[in-house]
Amino acid sequence: MSDYTIENGQYLKVTDKDTGDLIGIFEVSDGNVLSTIHTVETVSEEEYLIYVTSKETELDQIE
Repeated sequence: MSDYTIENGQYLKVTDKDTGDLIGIFEVSDGNVLSTIHTVETVSEEEYLIYVTSKETELDQIE
């Protein structure tokens, strides 16, 4: 298990270490820690916002 903080980047993309499937893209704030066994990479704010918008659209379609 590894811990990631704002020092690793504000926007972190987590993918399944075995399958390579996207788990999510998360924003890390000061004082927050993301702990995971999966693969983590830093992404841009733009990529994060695109991801968030797509998830909001999915939720809107469910309602």
